[in-house]
Amino acid sequence: MTVQVVPFDAGAYGTMSGPVIILAFEDEDPDIVYLEYAAGGKTVEEADDVAAFSAMFNKVQSKALPPRRSAGLIQEVLEQLKGR
Repeated sequence: MTVQVVPFDAGAYGTMSGPVIILAFEDEDPDIVYLEYAAGGKTVEEADDVAAFSAMFNKVQSKALPPRRSAGLIQEVLEQLKGR
């Protein structure tokens, strides 16, 4: 698992409304997307929709801090919260 933080100064991005989980399979099964929201969740299997979510995810990932910097930011915030 890779954790990356999208900083506030990156502005609005496509997946802000909730988690988007892209499930990619090594066998012949096509990728699917699972969307979570307050009232439940939904599985998306239509190839064009999965491709759109994958592109959106890639764009968000490009705005995110690299994994090491994300971990550093998380640690900084934890230290700040401990000091309160």
